[in-house]
Amino acid sequence: MSSRLEVTEVLHLKIYFTLKQKDMVTASRNSSRLLFIAIIVVTSILAYRGVLEHDFINYDDPLYVTQNPAVRDGVSVRGFHWALSSTVSKHWHPVTWLSHMLDVDLFNLDPRGHHASSLLIHTLNAVLVLLLVQRWMPHGWQSLLAALLFSIHPLRVESVAWVADRKDLLATFFFILSLLAYSRYAQRPNGRRYFLVLLLYVLGLMSKALLVVMPLILLLLDYWPLRRVGGEGIRDLPPGLDTGPIVRVTWKGAFAEKLPLIGLSAGISVLAIMLQESAGNLQPLDTVPLSLRLSNGLWSYLWYIWKSFAPVGLTVFYPIQIIFLWKTVLALLLITGITLGVLWFRRSHPYAFMGWGWFLVGLTPVLGVVQVGSQARADRYSYLPLIGLCIAAAFAISDAVARNPRVKSGIIGAVTAYVFIMAALTREQVRVWSNSQTVFEHAIRWDPTNHIAHNNLGVYLLNHRQTEDAVSHLEQAVIIAANYPEAYYNLGCAHLGAHRIREAGNAFSKALALRPGYAEAYNGLGLTLYVMQDFPDALEKLNKALELRPDFVDALVNRAAVLVAMERRDEAVLSYQQASEILPNDVGILENLADTLVETGDFREAAGRYSRILQLEPGHPQATKSLQSLLEGLGTSIGDQSTDRKATDE
Repeated sequence: MSSRLEVTEVLHLKIYFTLKQKDMVTASRNSSRLLFIAIIVVTSILAYRGVLEHDFINYDDPLYVTQNPAVRDGVSVRGFHWALSSTVSKHWHPVTWLSHMLDVDLFNLDPRGHHASSLLIHTLNAVLVLLLVQRWMPHGWQSLLAALLFSIHPLRVESVAWVADRKDLLATFFFILSLLAYSRYAQRPNGRRYFLVLLLYVLGLMSKALLVVMPLILLLLDYWPLRRVGGEGIRDLPPGLDTGPIVRVTWKGAFAEKLPLIGLSAGISVLAIMLQESAGNLQPLDTVPLSLRLSNGLWSYLWYIWKSFAPVGLTVFYPIQIIFLWKTVLALLLITGITLGVLWFRRSHPYAFMGWGWFLVGLTPVLGVVQVGSQARADRYSYLPLIGLCIAAAFAISDAVARNPRVKSGIIGAVTAYVFIMAALTREQVRVWSNSQTVFEHAIRWDPTNHIAHNNLGVYLLNHRQTEDAVSHLEQAVIIAANYPEAYYNLGCAHLGAHRIREAGNAFSKALALRPGYAEAYNGLGLTLYVMQDFPDALEKLNKALELRPDFVDALVNRAAVLVAMERRDEAVLSYQQASEILPNDVGILENLADTLVETGDFREAAGRYSRILQLEPGHPQATKSLQSLLEGLGTSIGDQSTDRKATDE
């Protein structure tokens, strides 16, 4: 009896200490995870905190936020419907629109809040990269290194510092969440877990169509690190992957389970191409030949790799340029050589196979074979594809340390130095994005032939009343790119601001010759004719602008001014009312509408508009004076009006 009790006690002790050891391992794992997350959060904030003092820039930020009436109204039922149906940016990304609307609700148009949201999402993405790698190797430091290599790098600055690139941040956020969900699905496949992967993927596609490549990346993960398919002979990497029990499948089965995801990818791809084609953004082959597109795509692969090591000369826009034959041949040879190498060593270095494949596949949609716009490449395009290389680099460094313990300190020192150098360069690159002037002057310094930079710098200078300097840059833009209608339009605005009416008309006409459906140019030409007091022709051009863009507020306001000049005030009131419905809180439109209502004799309606102005801007001098005069004539006072309104509100 005694002997049996002793054996039982021993067994209990073994079980106790086994459970205790597991608890200690779990506690150690959790503490290291929290430490790693803290490091990622702190380093990310330190590297990018400068964006919190930045302004919006005049390159797509007006389209996405500052001059977008739907976004400026914030989140609402109407805004939600608009986000689901809008293709105003020639992209379908309702989640991105809703993100900007939420920022407006939280921060109005204070750029600091919008930048803070972008920094928060980027930081979350870095943390998710860490958690993704920790799911595969929970005991290793590879997760921290992969997350740092991804997060702290100048190539990431454009996506963080440019409010309009929120779509890349959001798409990557849902993409990594999808990979985490897929890792759980691989351990125990079932419908619920697959649905979660599908849902997150849909949200990612609704942020940016770039995620059409995700099914192929999932197949790469099936090979390594999940080892669901073709994993025979893959060696373990110290201290060993820990993906949990994985249900193995055949390549055919792995592909078949991706079919719903592939169907979504195909549908979004077709939609994206149709939207870009309808907008005239797809460059024809006679403008950008197929040979140049292929050469540019091949060279871009090497460019992104090189900039990962030497991130200098990064700018907001890279014009398409002729790629010399030797560059094309070099790129083809190196890409082919690397691809064959990772295939040959895929069992001994599976991380290289996965990372290189992720990089190649991730960049495919943005290489320019289907050329959208006139950019050759962009820093933001590397945001998602380089995650694969960052993960592969972390495992390669870990592998090198394990294979060569003698050089461990040297490798660690080199990696640490690289991270610190990238952090310093990142902070410098953040300063470049302070405002439109800094970002485009920086671009021109690196490439004086950058027509986009000259154009947008000209717009910035024009808005800051530096008209002659603006004209100089805009003229340079049209010299560099003679078929650039936006630059001609902006040049027309600059000439109009300088009262060079004939030059303004010529510039607007040139813009229309290059783009016959250019609503902004019709509006500019209509305004020019208005200044010349050619009211019938001015009205014709403004009506044409509104045929092309019925919600074009500037054209509505300008048409109303022309109608007032033609003494057609009732029609002018209707035009101002249309503009005010689109921008209900625009004080300038309300004031013009109220003044015109007074001229038509509709005093009560005018008084209501002046009251609305005072709600938006208490103490507005002109509105206060005009409303007082109207109310005295109507036998009441501002105080009575306020009391009545308050009682009604209650």
